[in-house]
Amino acid sequence: MEAFGIVDFCVKMAFAIDKYRTSVKDYPKTLLKVRSELEMMSQNFKTIEDMIKNRPDTDYRTLEPYLQNLPEELSDFLQRLEKTPSSRLRRLFWPLKEDEVQQNLNTLSRYKGHLMDFVNLRTNQATMEVHSQVTQVNRFTNMLKWLSKLNSRARHEIIRSRRCGNTCRWLLENECYVQWAYKDDKSILWLNGMHGCGKSTLISMVIDDTIAFKENTAETDVGCAFVYCHFDEPETTKGAVILRSILAQLLVQQPHKVEHVWRELEQKMKLGEGAPFDLDFLVAKICEASNAYSKATIIIDALDECDARVREDLISRLVKLPVESNGRIKLLLCSRPEEDIKQLLLDEPAERFTDSILTINLKDEYTNLKRDLHSFIDDNLQTGRKASMLGKALRNEIKEALLERETFFQMVRLRLDAIQKHNTRKSIRTALAELPRDLNGTYARILEQIERNGETESELATRAFRWLATSKRTLTLAEVLESLEITPGAIKLPTEPQFLNPKSLVELCGSLVIYDEDTNLLTFSHFSVKEFLTSDWLKERDDGISRFYIDEVQAEEIIAISALTYLTFEDFGSDTSSTVHGSNSGESSDSDSLSSDSSSTASVSQGELFDYCVGYWTEHARTAIASRDSSGLLDDDPIYPIAKQLLLHPDCKENYLTFLHHRAKFDSYPLQQLQTENHLLEWCVPELCPLYYPVLCGLTTIVEGFIVEHREWLDAPIYDCGTPLLIAAGQNDVPMLRCLLQLGADMNKGFKTRLWDEIRPLYYAVYLGRIEAVEFLLQQGANTSLCCRYCRSDGNWPKPLMLPPTLWGDSKMTKLLLDWGVGISVRGDAGEQVLEWAIDSSCVETVKLLLLHGCRLELKEPSGKAPFQHALELRNADIIEHFIDQIEKDPAGGALSGLNIFVKDLGWAEDMPWYKRAVQLLQGAPLINRAGTSSAIPGGLWQIFSILARSLRLPRNVALDIMDQAGHWIKTENKCAKRICVTENDPSEFYVALTASGPVRRMTFRTTSHDQGYSDQEEHHGKYSYSHTWFDAGIMHQDGTEQREGKERMLVQRNVCADSEWRVHFNEWVYATSPQELMDWFDSINPGDTVGLYPTALYPGWQNYVRNATMEMWCALV
Repeated sequence: MEAFGIVDFCVKMAFAIDKYRTSVKDYPKTLLKVRSELEMMSQNFKTIEDMIKNRPDTDYRTLEPYLQNLPEELSDFLQRLEKTPSSRLRRLFWPLKEDEVQQNLNTLSRYKGHLMDFVNLRTNQATMEVHSQVTQVNRFTNMLKWLSKLNSRARHEIIRSRRCGNTCRWLLENECYVQWAYKDDKSILWLNGMHGCGKSTLISMVIDDTIAFKENTAETDVGCAFVYCHFDEPETTKGAVILRSILAQLLVQQPHKVEHVWRELEQKMKLGEGAPFDLDFLVAKICEASNAYSKATIIIDALDECDARVREDLISRLVKLPVESNGRIKLLLCSRPEEDIKQLLLDEPAERFTDSILTINLKDEYTNLKRDLHSFIDDNLQTGRKASMLGKALRNEIKEALLERETFFQMVRLRLDAIQKHNTRKSIRTALAELPRDLNGTYARILEQIERNGETESELATRAFRWLATSKRTLTLAEVLESLEITPGAIKLPTEPQFLNPKSLVELCGSLVIYDEDTNLLTFSHFSVKEFLTSDWLKERDDGISRFYIDEVQAEEIIAISALTYLTFEDFGSDTSSTVHGSNSGESSDSDSLSSDSSSTASVSQGELFDYCVGYWTEHARTAIASRDSSGLLDDDPIYPIAKQLLLHPDCKENYLTFLHHRAKFDSYPLQQLQTENHLLEWCVPELCPLYYPVLCGLTTIVEGFIVEHREWLDAPIYDCGTPLLIAAGQNDVPMLRCLLQLGADMNKGFKTRLWDEIRPLYYAVYLGRIEAVEFLLQQGANTSLCCRYCRSDGNWPKPLMLPPTLWGDSKMTKLLLDWGVGISVRGDAGEQVLEWAIDSSCVETVKLLLLHGCRLELKEPSGKAPFQHALELRNADIIEHFIDQIEKDPAGGALSGLNIFVKDLGWAEDMPWYKRAVQLLQGAPLINRAGTSSAIPGGLWQIFSILARSLRLPRNVALDIMDQAGHWIKTENKCAKRICVTENDPSEFYVALTASGPVRRMTFRTTSHDQGYSDQEEHHGKYSYSHTWFDAGIMHQDGTEQREGKERMLVQRNVCADSEWRVHFNEWVYATSPQELMDWFDSINPGDTVGLYPTALYPGWQNYVRNATMEMWCALV
């Protein structure tokens, strides 16, 4: 009977019991208990039924063994209940059934327990699965926040909402587009056209078509990633930001198919690195992510809005993607027909790349664009605010005038806006007759209209344009309005705003700006508006509208001064949590929104710009300082006096504290991801030196001025973030490093921070992977032999410069240091330690570099392993193969000497292409090295001693010393093959031990073990790093005590992280060749002391599984 057939059986039994109860008076209460148990059993089965409906993968067959006998055990009981003798007979026979009923009641209780166990088990499993899914979602979310904050979808929705009717659909039928979209040999499409011709709207149609293809077909492995570059969001015009957004979109669509890319990026995030900026790295990861798709479409719009250098860096790399991805990637680039873009796409790439490039020039699509313009004009004339009053004849007249000449969307949009401002048919016709012939003329006409409003309005419009042109993020209307209140010499916000109606500014600026009422954002209506306002054409005009010209460098300087002036206002002379409200733009990042007290009672018009000024005055100042002539001196810097007022003047002390408080909030999110960047603050420090933010943000002239006045700040630590030079090194800021060194900073001076007992700028830059800073400091003569000390380090021995790049597998940094002559020696060795670190990192490129620069495979590591053995134990296939190549080139080089690994230990590698070669090498290795050293016989040793002491009449201590130096030691051995599992809650007990008969000279440990087989730190899986299960060697003194302090415990071997396969590890410690700390440990072992091997685990969930272990010990005679 199937499990669910028992539900019917239970129903029948319940019905029989109810029938029995109605016919028998004074029936026993035991029968009621049976009835209750049946109800509970039925309810449990209904729960299981619902569970299986909701989760079809639930396997209820595990219940069958428990329930298969239930009907048989209770069927006789059911048959007797269903018999219907007279009530009198039932009363007579009932006492005879009492034991039987009780027995059946016990049976039901037993089966109920099985059911409850099943339900609880499945419920726990479901809970664990949900928890796992939530953990995975949180993991992806955190990664995406770290990797990219661009919201391309939001920009897409804005642009597609402006697309009207069936416009743009002709592009999908274009021959070049069809070839690009559906032919394998054409993978790159360049869509180009003049400004304002509707390129972005066309791109929105392509994106919709690509998404629709993916959603309406069974092609689940089709990906799409897109970015709209836009001038009013500066982040979208940076090469690394664009590539990170593309990578994030490809990763999130198929997260489980690109797990290795997720893990690699997670490792960078967890190590405290910022989002990657290396374009080559990002392009490589995009190519890897495309492996999850049969087709991945990448679309970038408005590439011309990026700087020429950014365009070059991007295009030179992107054109290779379709070929390098074997045609999986389809690339669409959209821009104006700029000469440099044309050259980068069509002239410079190799033939194998240019063969796949198609071009659509919108200049050749005049007919289609004209048709779209017809639809655009019709839609606007029919839905505009004055549409019903125009009449059909006047609408046709307007349409004919607008289409009379060759034109484009932006110009038509501007002309429509201008026409709709007129209220009479005559004025409309006059305006049509006087329409400008080009875009510059159209924009100039709008400026002339603004100028006619008078001096005050013109000045306000100019200042608004300046903020919109240079802002570091999109501004709200309220923020722009408040920026107009800042005037030189002001000490507080005015009590009355400039405009009676906030939207008056929008009306004043006309069609040059767009105001979105949903998000409250104010932006230029088109990129060409910013180009026009910053153009030489406007600058060289000899009429009044040249006043609207914006010099971008000067604008950065003016805004930096305005923001600093704003922060010095009396309004912000105390904690602004109760006086500042700060509006936040709908598209701003997390860092743009600062919390404010909901109980605030100040005027809502105050403090709108506070958040922006706190977060971005340093960026404006840095741009202005960097753009200024390099010969400019401190006296020529207009930003310095007002910066000094905010940061140093006693009258602005409260303003400075307010700035610190809110700047800490501004920086708080990124710092959650950058825990190893010790120079960054995660909280407000009221006593923070005013030099901190100028150094951190690269404000060289301000730093110069501050240090001239306060020389004691030059080499003094700032809080626990390090010295100015250390902070600049952490920021990878070469101009700041140069400034500080010119002022006399000591680049070799060590300092203590919250993470380091002692660290220097060069080491810190190496530690963080700051290539440019490292190269500059090396050029300036930084001492490469100076080490650092890590606060939590084992033994706190000095860490050499080669430690971070080799341990983390940073081959670029490793190469840079080696090229500059940084030594590979650690504590006097010949490179054994750095090679061990490199093998642990699993980076074959780093290993190759070290071998090229003097590391040798025949030298054992400090752990006693030969490098080849280390790689085999770690099971890193790439490194093993490279070692085999090197050993085969020089079989007699000694790389196989000292191996303690056997062919039987290579079972895991049978499918590897190098397996047979590895077996041949192991079989050809010296037998003594594979079998171990033979035990020395104590009697024979004493015979040698007798010869030296009696026959040669040498003093006892001299004879013993000669034997010790000759390696004549007593060997003991012990094994244990008991399988155990050790957790952090288990007592610390040795697994195998030996007693020292004299000074210990050599020890070996051979272990077979593994950990629990999983962890949430996937970037460390398959490595020894972040493994929290290991073996220690500990000393138990003769009196039975073990001192935990000092050197009583030494690490022998860690398990491979998150690996449930048995791993064999061999470690050999030799007194004469050990590091000093291990020598000290050997010296602390007295004759009669016991040395034990202790399996250890730390933290909940970590388990150390041990199958066997062997210890060997060699002791000198005493």
